[in-house]
Amino acid sequence: MGMIYRESMHPGGVRLTDRAARLAGISSGMEVLDVGCGNGVSLGFLERSFGVVPYGMDISEKLIGSARQRLPAAALTVGDAAWLPYQDASFDAVICECVLSLVEDAGWVLSEMRRVLRPLGMLILSDVCVEEEFGRVQGMFLKVGFDVICLEEHKAALTTYIAERYAEGKPAEAWLGDSSCERGTYYLIVCQRGG
Repeated sequence: MGMIYRESMHPGGVRLTDRAARLAGISSGMEVLDVGCGNGVSLGFLERSFGVVPYGMDISEKLIGSARQRLPAAALTVGDAAWLPYQDASFDAVICECVLSLVEDAGWVLSEMRRVLRPLGMLILSDVCVEEEFGRVQGMFLKVGFDVICLEEHKAALTTYIAERYAEGKPAEAWLGDSSCERGTYYLIVCQRGG
């Protein structure tokens, strides 16, 4: 898991992806969409470790190209999280790691994820937020019709990720912004699509 962990594009790497998948009850044969799949590390991990049918979408053609090399059998698409190019109720689960904080309208994107989930489908989402906002995270998901199964804070994963990027010559300010760097935290939330 060492090299895969380093190639991961989000705090916590595949260790946090593994924890989230277990909390969500991900199992073999489930159709799973990774929104913002990046280079496909998490999606590949889910395919190998849990036997999911992998679907991935990312706004970057370059990253989708990398994901295609890693996952030649996966259904991968270039697209925007605000307009998911899938029919209603298409997936058993949606995973989204370190993307929601980058979109203009988080509520709309969450509604899109809910739309493409089958009834009782699972959403796994992890992201960075300013510590003061952590207490409001759950409400954002409830507002669009998700039932929250689990909400965890993983600040240590963010701290480690920042230290690793800094050691590689990539200061956190480049991707977190000045204000989030000192007061940032990382959360994992697992939700189920409500009726």
